[in-house]
Amino acid sequence: YGPDPTLSARMSVAFVKGLQTDELKNGASATGKHFMGHGASEGGINQTRTVADARELREVYAKPFDAAIHKAGIGSVMNSYCEINGEPVCASRGMLTDMLRGDLGFDGPVTSDYGSIQRLVYIFRTARDMADAAAQCLKAGLDIECPTPLAYDKPLLEAYAKGMVTDEDIDTACLRVLKFKFELGLFEDPMPKEETIRDAFFKPEHTEKAKEAARRTMTLTKNDGVLPLRNKSIK
Repeated sequence: YGPDPTLSARMSVAFVKGLQTDELKNGASATGKHFMGHGASEGGINQTRTVADARELREVYAKPFDAAIHKAGIGSVMNSYCEINGEPVCASRGMLTDMLRGDLGFDGPVTSDYGSIQRLVYIFRTARDMADAAAQCLKAGLDIECPTPLAYDKPLLEAYAKGMVTDEDIDTACLRVLKFKFELGLFEDPMPKEETIRDAFFKPEHTEKAKEAARRTMTLTKNDGVLPLRNKSIK
C-alpha cells in the first residue's frame, strides 16, 4: 500500500471490514499477508532475508497487521517466504507465536504461503526432510499448509511417530482451524452463497467510486509544459 505504516494500517482495516462484513458468517475471511517483513527482503526476492531490525519490524511492518487484528478482527494470517534472523518465517516460533500471537494478540489460524514448508528442505536447507520441516512449522505456529498437503500429510504422521511433535501441538492447530470454521458458519452452511457474490461485484456505484479514485490519484509523470498552471480558469 505504500511506505506509510499508518496509511497502510487504515487501508488494511477498511479492506478487512469490507471482506468480512460486520458478521463473519455473512462475509469471507480476509488473510493478512505476508507476515513478516515481506516488503523488505534483500533484493526484493521472496526467499531471502529481511533487512530490518526488531524495532522496524514491530513499529513499521507489524503496524498494519496490528490494526487489522484489533480494529477489524481479521480472520487469518499467512507467513512470508523470507527469513528473519536466520530463520525462515514459516518455521519461526519467534515470529508466528511470540510476536503474532503473543505481542499482537492474534488468535486465528496461520496458513502457509504456497509451498513454504517444502522450501525448508529444498531452498533454505534448514530441515533434513519433509517430516523435519512439518515438525518445525507446526511447532512454530503454522496451522494450515497450502496449496496441497505435502508436509502436513504422511511426513507429519512420520514426525508424530518419531516424537518430533506432540498431541498438544496437533490439538492446538486443529482447535484453531475448527474454531475458525465455526466462526465462518461452515458447519451449519458449508456451501458458497453465489447470490451474495453477484451482489458484491459490478454494482454501478462501485464503478463510479473506482472512477473517482482514478481521477483523484492521477499523477503527472512527465511535464510537457502543462505545469505550472498559469490560467486561473483551468480546472
